[in-house]
Amino acid sequence: GRVVTMTFRDSYAVDDFSFPYPEPPEPLRRYMGIDLWVFRDSNWSPDFPTAARQAVALYRPGQPVSVDGVVALDQYALRELVGALGPLTVEGETVTRETVIPFIRRAWAPEGGKLTREWWQERKSFMGPLAQAAWDRLQNGPVDGRALARTLLRLLEEKHLLVYFTDPGAQALLAEQGWDGALRPGSGDFLMVVDANVGYNKASARVRQSITYEVDLSRRPPRATLTLVYTHTAPAGYPCKPEVRYDPVYEPMMDRCLWDDLRVYIPQGSRLLDATRIPVPGEALWSGQPEPGEVAVRPAEEGPFLSLETLLLLPPGTTQTRTLIWELPEEVVAWDGDDGTYTLRVQKQPGTVGHPLRLRIRLPDGAVLVAAAPSPSAVKGAAVIYETRLDRDREFSVRFRRE
Repeated sequence: GRVVTMTFRDSYAVDDFSFPYPEPPEPLRRYMGIDLWVFRDSNWSPDFPTAARQAVALYRPGQPVSVDGVVALDQYALRELVGALGPLTVEGETVTRETVIPFIRRAWAPEGGKLTREWWQERKSFMGPLAQAAWDRLQNGPVDGRALARTLLRLLEEKHLLVYFTDPGAQALLAEQGWDGALRPGSGDFLMVVDANVGYNKASARVRQSITYEVDLSRRPPRATLTLVYTHTAPAGYPCKPEVRYDPVYEPMMDRCLWDDLRVYIPQGSRLLDATRIPVPGEALWSGQPEPGEVAVRPAEEGPFLSLETLLLLPPGTTQTRTLIWELPEEVVAWDGDDGTYTLRVQKQPGTVGHPLRLRIRLPDGAVLVAAAPSPSAVKGAAVIYETRLDRDREFSVRFRRE
């Protein structure tokens, strides 16, 4: 096949409000004051097929076209693709893997720092020439095809590139390779941490996160403890007040407070026992009403999971730790007589960097380790320990035997 036309349009420009639009997900209404669910906010579900179908549904009222697929990529993917294609010439400027992100931030900025209506309408127009330069290079070369294929494969594996097809057969092929971005319940334990910036800023780029997951199989039922540590690396001092404001330079918008709708997906049948509760003051919210910091527990719409959800407010220059403790269903351990197997699937949130992931599994009392895959970082007594990065979905299996 070949590309017949390639058009870039601001996501704010695709809606047609002569048609009815649905109500948004509750956090968008509650924390951002949004009344209607429109295309630019469609990427809400962490299950990409769900998000892609929602994007199509919200795109078509204003753009009545037949949609065969949806492709999503983040800035990391853009950087790696430019690196694989080689230096590009965009409107007379050479753009490389190292310079493409500074280039798009600079191209986004208004000329002379003036935030005019004309700038608003054209602020993302640079994407067209950049994409055209990439396409011209792909069509006319020179391109290292193998290097490009390796890059695309890695981006799919690491969820910096997501693809959805409306054709069931093509979509099934993606799912078979694990490239569809779907939530996939395993046969045992499951964990996925999802963060959504519900502030009108770019603060997520300044936040570093680590994940520690501890599972105690000596308890009946097994008990899980999740510890999340968030560090806002921007300088301290910016007040946490709700505002919709653009800066004439991109980077200062990353230095504001992070309003984070935190969702944790765990196996259906789990029971939350305790969680960190940090209230959010009313002056930091559009509603003016304080949030008590409670964790909402509800069945997930995306499959056989529970969703644990709360609001996290992280000022610049601060670190915040969140701990959640829950009982797991007995079925996370498969027993065959005295032989037991614990399996865990940890899914990566698409578009995130490889957060540090630490896993500690305590074996049942009187059990000895038989095998573990992948090989653990350490085994200390009854504890099997992994130290890795969540740069892709991770699966763990620990086999043990009662003596």
